[in-house]
Amino acid sequence: MSENTRRIEQRTWGFAGPVARRYEFDRGLGAFIVGPTAGGKTIASARRCLRAALWQQPSPRDGWRRARIFVVCPTYRIAWDSVIPSYLKVMDRPWGKWNGAKGDPADHLIQIGGKGPDGQGPVEVDVRFRAVQDLDLDEFFRGKECTGFWLPEVDTHKSVSYTHLRAHETKAN
Repeated sequence: MSENTRRIEQRTWGFAGPVARRYEFDRGLGAFIVGPTAGGKTIASARRCLRAALWQQPSPRDGWRRARIFVVCPTYRIAWDSVIPSYLKVMDRPWGKWNGAKGDPADHLIQIGGKGPDGQGPVEVDVRFRAVQDLDLDEFFRGKECTGFWLPEVDTHKSVSYTHLRAHETKAN
């Protein structure tokens, strides 16, 4: 059993409440959560990154289940002041490989060899923290090869409107 697998098995994750629990396990496109400050939104979103890999089918090449999640913040300041510290509380910085320095992009690669926490094959989660800065969201998202996106504080993105989000959700369905 790998050290990462042992850490997962030893960890008991509680839930902030029934809404956070439903959101964390929701496999649908366009899952959003809204709630009060310190209501568990970021914790549930960070854990969804790991769950996204668990939901994947094993690669026919090597048997690994992989997910790449882009965490898209309006600015790197927002990412480093709020999102990344909360994420690291959930994922524990020494767990996996961390690259990035304050004010810049950051990446967190978690590999769980052997059997994953669900008893299935190995799992890899590649979480990439990026900031839109002054780019248009359509321009920013173009060419990203990933499993999913996490948009913390989505209503603070300059080029986002709920109409814009609904248009992308409709295209995806």
